[in-house]
Amino acid sequence: MEFRILGPIEVVCGARRLEIAGVRQQAALATLVLAANRVVTVERLLEAIYGQDLPPTGRSQVQIGISSLRRLFAAHGHPDLIDTRSGGYSLRADEAQCDAVRFERLAADARGTADDEQAVAKYREALRLWRGPALSGIDRHPLRDAAGRLEELRISAVEERLARELDLGRHGEVVGELAELVAEHPLRERLQGHLMRALHNCGRTAEALQVYSRARHMLIEELGLEPGADLQQVHRAVLQADPTLAPTLAPVRPEPAARPSAWRPPRLLPSDIADFTGRREQLAEIRRHLDHTHDRSGDTGRGRCDTAVPVVVLAGPAGAGKSALAVHASHALCDQFPGGQLYVDLHGGSARPVGPAEALERFIRALDATGAPIPPGLDERAEAYRDLLADREVLIVIDDAVDESQVAPLVPGNPASAVVVTSPNRLTGLPGAVHVEVGALAAEQSVRLLHRIVGGGRLAAQGPAAARVAEYCGHLPLALRIAGARLSARPDWSAGRLADRLADQDRRLDELRHGDLDVRKRISRDYRSAQAPARSLLRRLTVLERPVFPGWVAAPLLGPGGRDADDVLDELVHSRLIEVVGARPGGGCEYRLPELTRVFARERLAEEEPGSGSRPALRRVLGALLHLADRAGVQLAECGRVPVPRAQFDWALPEELAGQLVADPLAWFDAEHGTLLAAVRQAADAGLGRLGRSLADACVPLVQAGGGSEEWRAATGAVLESARRAQNLLSLTAEPFEAGPAYIVQRYHGRGELVEAAAAVADSI
Repeated sequence: MEFRILGPIEVVCGARRLEIAGVRQQAALATLVLAANRVVTVERLLEAIYGQDLPPTGRSQVQIGISSLRRLFAAHGHPDLIDTRSGGYSLRADEAQCDAVRFERLAADARGTADDEQAVAKYREALRLWRGPALSGIDRHPLRDAAGRLEELRISAVEERLARELDLGRHGEVVGELAELVAEHPLRERLQGHLMRALHNCGRTAEALQVYSRARHMLIEELGLEPGADLQQVHRAVLQADPTLAPTLAPVRPEPAARPSAWRPPRLLPSDIADFTGRREQLAEIRRHLDHTHDRSGDTGRGRCDTAVPVVVLAGPAGAGKSALAVHASHALCDQFPGGQLYVDLHGGSARPVGPAEALERFIRALDATGAPIPPGLDERAEAYRDLLADREVLIVIDDAVDESQVAPLVPGNPASAVVVTSPNRLTGLPGAVHVEVGALAAEQSVRLLHRIVGGGRLAAQGPAAARVAEYCGHLPLALRIAGARLSARPDWSAGRLADRLADQDRRLDELRHGDLDVRKRISRDYRSAQAPARSLLRRLTVLERPVFPGWVAAPLLGPGGRDADDVLDELVHSRLIEVVGARPGGGCEYRLPELTRVFARERLAEEEPGSGSRPALRRVLGALLHLADRAGVQLAECGRVPVPRAQFDWALPEELAGQLVADPLAWFDAEHGTLLAAVRQAADAGLGRLGRSLADACVPLVQAGGGSEEWRAATGAVLESARRAQNLLSLTAEPFEAGPAYIVQRYHGRGELVEAAAAVADSI
């Protein structure tokens, strides 16, 4: 059993990664791992799990969590890993089982090694244990402190390794890495000094002095401090060309190994997807632009220059299967690119994305048969890369890019080569790129993919249940792959049983997790990258009962003082967290909140705006909808159709916008019919009886003119039921309400005062 905390927390038993369910259980385990073989008090566990907001059942929840961990470990042959001690618990683990302990031991050994070569090797072995920021994904105060300590140890080990590498004369090999580290940690003067030394010994003394100038300016501007004595000493040594800056040992550079005479073009593509399903249109589009047997110069109408490198960007939301599509399409095109295929995963949304300089280093090593030294700078590497591809036909696949700056240096200059990029964004800044949208699968394709993943004809007689599973997965390939993997791992489960588990929205994302595959983690990556107003809007969109919504709802959901609503909507669309459906009557767009993103946003709403935090947002949206319904009724009255009384609004849209939206009131009512019905029912269910009644009243002339009275009688009956509940609470004596057909026309005539009082009570509850 191995415990890994140098990155997202993991427990590995043999070759199998165990699932630690929930952040609270992960926090408890992380606390035990950090104090391995020492007693961790219950109070310490409570603080790590809950912070200052301790629930009354906290201690029992800790006991339940520890019992769950024990059962998990026992199921994999380790029943005695967690001991109960006086006042707490202890995790039994030796040094080999904890990656953080092994890291500290290796770093200490490297520090005490006199031989620079051996020290560098030990440092590299220690740093390879890191998979990302320590304890990433667990945001608890005590664990943040521990993660900060580990991160400080990591960067110190990096600094010490680089110092040894500089002593070995490897200035050109580390200068690129040092430049990236200085940009990431601008206040670490030791890194600044290392970079100056490396640049100076590469014959770039002017750049070394610029590094010092920038560092000094930043320290003075931000902290009011001059650089420390060590950095000033490096500066003086560079100015004086001090020989002490040279390597302490003459570098011993082995002769590059000769390439075998039968050296072949690089074939770096991952293996093809055995159960790939659907995507015929997208595959045809990719082939149309990249296949050499097609006439690519005139079939698009895009005016692509014949001397430009073909670039296809596969854009879509998290979990849509962009990477699988890129790999599958590239394998089908291999014969068209005899110069080979290059592949790199940029990990664009991770904490440590691959920079273009590192990607170019990999590509040059794969392409260059001579083993010549790789240039240190990004520009020089890009030039060498383009030169190597000048007379070759190579397909370059760039996976998981977030912006154009990651991709542009990797585009070659030879139009005989081609580039396929996957990204959550459209990357419209890439000149001449063709954009292929990759969204959810069609329902039929989703079920077919599920059948292929599970295999063996096991789902042949479970068609309706498999369709339910696919629907709960939002028809996203990632979610379908997880569902299929879970069914494969549980031969005793039917598709119906999994569908029943997925039906519970509160646990759906917990169910859609298997090994390294995790829908919540993929959506969370896009959510965290969005700005605060966009995250707030995404959460509050879940107060609407319908997944499809008009753009105007953004303003009332954001509330007063929010940023421009259109800009926030654009950011959510750009982040692929919502989708544009089309235009609406009166202008503006209609949007859709995908089902799994909606489930995720509901979780975030409950976590970040607990209690009744969403109620004011719902009231504002219903108030804005009432304003529009009232405005539409006025439009009808002005046309001589039906007189209508004016309503009072909790939230009114700008008059110009409202006028545009309901310029054709009956067309607007027809488009918003379902939204209005859902809003009346939701107002009743939420205890906003008076607001629901006002909304129903405002729709009377629209119902009379446009039809649909039977549906409206049912909806307004819900408002009356809300009033009845309030009446019963007050033990009011009055004849029973009746939600008969006359309600729409009469609008509560004869019972106005009682309904008004009851609705006010409904509002309060």
